[in-house]
Amino acid sequence: MPTRQWLAYGLFGLPLAMAALPVYVHVPRLYADAGINLALLGGLLL
Repeated sequence: MPTRQWLAYGLFGLPLAMAALPVYVHVPRLYADAGINLALLGGLLL
């Protein structure tokens, strides 16, 4: 693939990854404090 296509795919995914990062950082702690099982939490985040 040409470099231009790689950049186009990367630039599209970058904002999505930046938006999802706080979810994957903070939500597990919130669910763990609520007493949700770790296996269930993993399934929810998948």
